[in-house]
Amino acid sequence: MLALSPDSAMLSFAPNSMTKIGDAKVLTYHQPGGAVDELGFTGEGNLEMVRETLANGRIGYEVHYSDYRKLDGGYIFPAQVDARFPKTGASVTFRYENPSVNKAVPDSTFVLQPSPGTRKLNFGMDTVTGGAARG
Repeated sequence: MLALSPDSAMLSFAPNSMTKIGDAKVLTYHQPGGAVDELGFTGEGNLEMVRETLANGRIGYEVHYSDYRKLDGGYIFPAQVDARFPKTGASVTFRYENPSVNKAVPDSTFVLQPSPGTRKLNFGMDTVTGGAARG
């Protein structure tokens, strides 16, 4: 997961405007309902920023991508992703130390193994074993 990447449907349309800041470019997309999405790209063409400004002018979220590295297979990948959500005051940073793209990942990687002494809490949700989750 790269935090909040641009909506691919949005990218199928030309932006409403483009602003150049030095070598960098910011593409602006006006969304139905008045929200504005901005995508910032470095002079090298790497995605640097994704920002959603709500119709009321407040920032919904802002994500910055940095420390791009070339991976096996020629992929260019941001080793750091910083996201902030002003409405809730939340922020998160992802730092990828040894990312791999399109490599096999064993199912056991996704099995949670609680440590001894971990207390189990029941939040009144049904447990689903196999198949699709129930909502």
